[in-house]
Amino acid sequence: MLEADLNNMIEIAKFFWMITISIASAGAWIYAWLSQKRSATLDRVEASERLLNEMAHRLTSLEKDVMHGPTHNDIQELHGRITDLQSSLDRLIGGIDAWGDTYKAMNEQLININSYLREHK
Repeated sequence: MLEADLNNMIEIAKFFWMITISIASAGAWIYAWLSQKRSATLDRVEASERLLNEMAHRLTSLEKDVMHGPTHNDIQELHGRITDLQSSLDRLIGGIDAWGDTYKAMNEQLININSYLREHK
């Protein structure tokens, strides 16, 4: 009977040992899964931080480039100068057109004088 009790106790110990091993294995598996998940999350966070830093650097570069560009007042001043230049060109073209009209009138007068002189020789 003592031997039967001993065999029974060994079977119970084996059973509890199997449960302990199963729980330890499950715990190790859960720990590995959670640490892998945490590692993947950390990798994503680090990638996002790198992207954010790159975007900040690009934005800073763009801001520096824009600072050296013309301001709204510069563009307005340039527009005013172009308008003044257009007015001056319009006056110049008007003067050239007037000179052309004067030239045509003088040429007609010279032709008329030449014709008159040929007729009255």
